[in-house]
Amino acid sequence: MEHLNSYISTVIAMPAKSHAIGACTISTVNASGGYDRARFVIALGAFGTNAVASFSVTHAATASATYSLISSSATDAIQTASAGGVIVIDVPVSGSKPFLRLKGTAATGTVLAGAICDLYKGSRALPPLTSNMADYVVA
Repeated sequence: MEHLNSYISTVIAMPAKSHAIGACTISTVNASGGYDRARFVIALGAFGTNAVASFSVTHAATASATYSLISSSATDAIQTASAGGVIVIDVPVSGSKPFLRLKGTAATGTVLAGAICDLYKGSRALPPLTSNMADYVVA
């Protein structure tokens, strides 16, 4: 019997917590080891009054290097109506920049959110959209 874990490695990209106004707490994802795609799945919880959030993915050659934006990986501003929804950002992994970070920003109010990253060898076959998905970005 095959298991999904044989093909995908899942890691924490952003601890689930209430993120204050400004940059969200993030973790570095090491995508070296043959992976060529990374899918960030962001679960949104409650939003503060008039809160807005945005997310993007950055990459670097080493964990401590300067991170740069992966082209086309940014979401539109996520509004309070998306509270309780899911955002998916699927990006290519560069062999020369395999260290990834999900960049999140909360504006105007706090945002409850957390994220995982699925590292995989990409087939470009995307799952269907679901009704609770706030955004799906493929770079």
